[in-house]
Amino acid sequence: MKELTIASIERAMIHRGYCVFNGLYNLNIVGIRSEWNAPDHFDDYICVFYDAPENGGLRRLLHVFSATTDPGLPWLKNPMNSKGCAVLKPGQYKGMWKMGLHHGREALIQVNPCTVYRDANRDNVIDGAGTGTIEDTGLFGIDMHDAGNDAITVGKWSAGCQVTKRKCDMNFILWLAQKQEVSKKGDHFTYTLLESNSL
Repeated sequence: MKELTIASIERAMIHRGYCVFNGLYNLNIVGIRSEWNAPDHFDDYICVFYDAPENGGLRRLLHVFSATTDPGLPWLKNPMNSKGCAVLKPGQYKGMWKMGLHHGREALIQVNPCTVYRDANRDNVIDGAGTGTIEDTGLFGIDMHDAGNDAITVGKWSAGCQVTKRKCDMNFILWLAQKQEVSKKGDHFTYTLLESNSL
């Protein structure tokens, strides 16, 4: 994968007509899905970039966290939904999340619809576009949360959620989310999912 920079991520977003947010703590939360796309590996990234105060002005900052944007193997083989396991479709989902609790864990929780692919063949391959899967749009509990203290495999941590490998990384994202709210940039958080080959 190419080096992740603010310029490369912004360029890919603008090319697709997606919004890029500016202003103090107006967060851009972006998932980067690996081309490898193997289940049970934290082989993706969650990126957050924004404008932070510096010397009376603003400075653009980027943080990159190890994550998965795909469901774990147990849910691929035994999906909770009869139509198949949810695999979030790349795109931009405006106001998708608010701060809340995911099974008792502080998280960003889904409050607006997103589109997923339904991987229904119950194998160990993550199926996306062009593989005979169907698309499903709605509220499915596609949240962003952590996988505890540096989980080794994805396992049951994700049935479609966007999951950081380390709890400390999710805590930092939540701290930034609080900064956005305090800065009066809103209490909803847009999520953009890109594929690594688009950068």
